[in-house]
Amino acid sequence: IENAGYNVMYELLQHFIPSILLDKERRKQSDKKALRLIPSQFLYDNESNYERVLGVIDFVSGMTDNYATDLYRKIKGIDIGMTIWFTWKASILFDSKILII
Repeated sequence: IENAGYNVMYELLQHFIPSILLDKERRKQSDKKALRLIPSQFLYDNESNYERVLGVIDFVSGMTDNYATDLYRKIKGIDIGMTIWFTWKASILFDSKILII
């Protein structure tokens, strides 16, 4: 479980830090979407790179385990895929009246 926690933290930092380090003019749409997930009190866009990264670290380090895991899953698309898969399996089950185990 501890290794999974390290992976979640690593992935969250990898998702946010490169985006915050880019100048506003150079940010792609994906960078802008990533930064919209960060509350404004943690965004130090007009500050040094050090302070920008510090804001991201402050945001991520203040997350509860559950919030960090949920955000990680949303960023990686894990929840979406499972929802679609279960919906598809349920429709097969109810449409064709076949029990899938």
